[in-house]
Amino acid sequence: MNFKGKMREKSGITLISLVVTIIVLLILAGVTIATLTGENGILTRAQEAEVETRGAEVEERVNLWKTEREASNYINTSVKTDTELLDEMKNDGILFEEEIDRENQTITIGNRVIDYATEVTLTDIYVALYNDGTLIFNNKDEFDTDKIIENGNFGNIKGIHYDVFYGEPLPWSDYTDQITKVEITSKIVPEYTAYWFMDCYNVTSLDLSNLNTSKVTDMTWMFSGCGISSLDLSGFDTGSVTSMDSMFARCGQLSSIDLSNFDTRNVTTMEYMFNRCTSLTSLSLSSFNTSKVTRMDGMFLDCRGLTSLDLRSFDTSNVTDMIEMFYGCSGLTSLNLSSFNTIKVTSMRTMFYGCSGLTSLDLSNFDTRNVQDYIMMFRNVTADVYIGENWNSAMTNTATGYTKDFL
Repeated sequence: MNFKGKMREKSGITLISLVVTIIVLLILAGVTIATLTGENGILTRAQEAEVETRGAEVEERVNLWKTEREASNYINTSVKTDTELLDEMKNDGILFEEEIDRENQTITIGNRVIDYATEVTLTDIYVALYNDGTLIFNNKDEFDTDKIIENGNFGNIKGIHYDVFYGEPLPWSDYTDQITKVEITSKIVPEYTAYWFMDCYNVTSLDLSNLNTSKVTDMTWMFSGCGISSLDLSGFDTGSVTSMDSMFARCGQLSSIDLSNFDTRNVTTMEYMFNRCTSLTSLSLSSFNTSKVTRMDGMFLDCRGLTSLDLRSFDTSNVTDMIEMFYGCSGLTSLNLSSFNTIKVTSMRTMFYGCSGLTSLDLSNFDTRNVQDYIMMFRNVTADVYIGENWNSAMTNTATGYTKDFL
């Protein structure tokens, strides 16, 4: 028996097993490392969750502090300053200095932007157009002068209420075909945004994240003719706005728009608001408060892409004008307006003209006793139209414009 020979054989087997074990461990370790540190790894997700939790806690504290400050206006209580609030959260380890923008009074944690300003005041608004087509807004006269086109520094527009149709064009009105991008590089608080982006039909990028609209009263024609394809305005504070006349008119490229947080309780006119938004296929307006609106003429004129429209939440008790309201909405197959209060409406001329796709139109609660203008109200409409007892029978022949007897 060769004892030494067998020892060498066993040692060789042991060494091979060790190498295999190490390889297996390395493979397992590699999988574990990828699982822990990859884009969707456990550690990555844990870090994202920590940031989200921290951001939510900071936002909750800021909102509570704002509430306390508001209450202090009515009761004699002492409330910490914003600096004290920030220092407190830093000391508690939920906020870091690099996340604070003290000039603009915002906190950024991950994707969450928290505004800790308590008193919103109008800011200076400087505007310039760069050679690359970027229209820049900021609250200081700080631009790269080498990039500004000739005569492209438009100065400070704070407090100026432009009205394009009454001889008061915006300083950049002659350059709208050159504008391809809009950037607001620091927080601005305007009082008026009427016509700001009107006829900027070459715009493909519109960053409005630094636009504070809480003081804006007039958004007339704001995006009219703009070439943008989608708009997320869910961050807009529109509680002070009184006019949205033609706000999105002629935005033929606009295919999606988020108005979910629009506060329209003070708006009095929505005439031609979505006029010729031909690419829109859907429009959610359930959040709209229209109790003060007096004009809805042309509101959805030529919105031919719309296939449905839910307006059951609309309060039309103060509306006097519905001329051309749904003119050319050929994509609609049914329209239920049974909730409309039309007692004050005096004009319904061509209201449904060209709604050729309609198969059902419910006007069962329409009160048309005060309607004086109803020429071609149903021109090219062959739908079943349901009316009620308050329908002014004198309208029948003139309003229809077609031979179907719906009475």
